[in-house]
Amino acid sequence: MLGDFIIRCLILILGYAYPGFECYKSVEQNRGDNGELRFWCQYWVIVALFTVLENFTDAVIGWW
Repeated sequence: MLGDFIIRCLILILGYAYPGFECYKSVEQNRGDNGELRFWCQYWVIVALFTVLENFTDAVIGWW
């Protein structure tokens, strides 16, 4: 139970909070370097895709 809590906190910090902060920094710097901004946009699209797929597969496997 405690291990699950720690893992979830680490996932939230490393998977959402840190990338969110780095994306924010990239947008705020606005120095014309589109490579870093493109990287973070791709990251968030992939995270969103995995989130949708996770919810969909959970519903399918739960129904099966």
